[in-house]
Order: sequence, then C-alpha cells, then structure tokens
Amino acid sequence: MNRIMKKTAAAVLSLAMLASSAAALNQSSGQNGLAITASAANNLPPGAINAGTYSCFSYWEFSNSVVIYDCSGNPTTVYIPEKINNKPVTDIVSGTFTGKTALKNVTFYAKIRFLSSETFSGCTNLTSVVLPNSLETIGWNAFNGCSKLAKIHIPFNTTSVERGAFAGCTALKLIIAHGNTSFDNDVFKSMFSSTATPFTGKIYCYQNTLPASFALNKGYNRVFFKMGDVNNDNVINATDASQILGFYASLSTGGNIPAAQREKMEICADVDRDGRINAVDASAVLGYYAALATGYTDSFEYYMANR
Repeated sequence: MNRIMKKTAAAVLSLAMLASSAAALNQSSGQNGLAITASAANNLPPGAINAGTYSCFSYWEFSNSVVIYDCSGNPTTVYIPEKINNKPVTDIVSGTFTGKTALKNVTFYAKIRFLSSETFSGCTNLTSVVLPNSLETIGWNAFNGCSKLAKIHIPFNTTSVERGAFAGCTALKLIIAHGNTSFDNDVFKSMFSSTATPFTGKIYCYQNTLPASFALNKGYNRVFFKMGDVNNDNVINATDASQILGFYASLSTGGNIPAAQREKMEICADVDRDGRINAVDASAVLGYYAALATGYTDSFEYYMANR
C-alpha cells in the first residue's frame, strides 16, 4: 500500500512540475517578454532541446532560438551576445540580473524585442546600458532601484516603457528618446509602491512626439534635438561630421569644453550610442549624407536603427 501511495505521489509531483513549466511559458507573451518561474529553471521547459552556460549566465536552447534565464556570480560587465551556438538570443527571462549589485556595464548585441520585467532591478551600481535597436518594450520595473544610472538612450524602435521602469533611479538626469515611444505615466513609480521617484533631469526628444507630450504633461524639462545634427541647422551633412571630428580631437587632447556643449555633443554626436564620440560616428553621418544624395528619404534615426 505504501509503495502504491509513493508511486502515486511521485506521479502527481511530476505532473505538477510539468504544469508549472507550461504555465510559466504561457506567461512569455506581450510586453513583459519571458517570465518563467524559478522552479522551472532546473528543468528543460517545453520545446527546449538543450541547456548550457555562456559567460556568467545560463541559457535554454530551442530549435531556432536561445533564451537566457539566470546569471551566476556578481559580474561587473555583461555582454548579451547576438548568438549562442549559432542561434539568435531572443529573450531574457524576467529578473535574470536582479540584485547584481556589482554590475556596472551592460551591452546588448542580441536583437531582443522585449526587456522583461525586473531584468536589472536592484543593480545599484549599474551606470551604463547600451540597449539594442530591435527593442520594442521596456518592461515594468526593468531598472527599478538602479540608483547610479545617470543616462539612458531609448532606442528608435522602442514603442513603450512600462510602469516603474525607472523607479528608484535617483541619479537619472538624461533620458534620450530616439523615437515615438509611449511612456507610462508612472514610469518612475514601482509596481510595488505608491510613491514615485522624483525626476529633475531632462528628456531629450523630437518635436511632436509622444515623449515630448509626456514630458510636457508631467512638467519635466524637455529638450528638442536631432541626432547627427550637431550644429542644429536642421540639416545633416559633412559639416556635422567635421564638427564631430573636431570635438573628438578636443576630447583626445584634453581641451576645455563647456558643460552645456559637452552634453549636447554627447547626445547628438554619439550616433552609434556606444558611449564614445569618434571617427566612427563621423563616418556614419557621412554615410547618411551620401545616402541622401542618392535619393534616401528616411530619417537619420531610422537609418542608424536599420543599417
């Protein structure tokens, strides 16, 4: 009798674990990307054919994609690769880097569409994030508690930033919106709090866009800009490329650059958003200028996001 009861209990437990995995994967839709429960992390979820580790994180391999689901240790720098095992990295499970207090720099090479909820929540030393142009949604509480994050670029293709994405980002002074992104009214209020983090910085945006309306309605300081148009003459051409090179030379030789000019150049001239202003940025501006001369009609932001 006891043997039968034990077998029955084991079968029930196995079914429960499978149901848990399936239910977790069913959450992997919409604006939050993948939200898989921790209990599923010890088993291959439905559809996965392999599991492994890459750098500091673990992953599940599917037939046509790879999903990152856990980060071990407490790294200072993380690169999210475009591919693992020659398959594209398409998702990061919710909370993968939560509480990694040593993490300072994150660069995405992966062409993910959703930054899942709480992906970098509690990364209190995070100062630099380079998000991919493919990104469509920044999930709720994605950067909650990243108290040293001072600047963030919102990619051109990002359509929405959800509640609490920048809650607790007390050092945040610059949000650069490259496209027509919708910001939740409570983007500075955590999903688990009734109090919003004060924002006293600037939102750089284009005129007549959703970020411009958001900033106006919330009473935030907004600054209109045009990426690549460093001399603000509403034209992107060789003159802008030349000024970028001049600014690069001044930086290289320790030239005294006024703070206001430095801020403007760092936003308008760092066209590839890698945190550096150099000949690569000038080359991209010249490439766009040449494309215009041959009949190209899309914006510079679109050009950079889709080249």
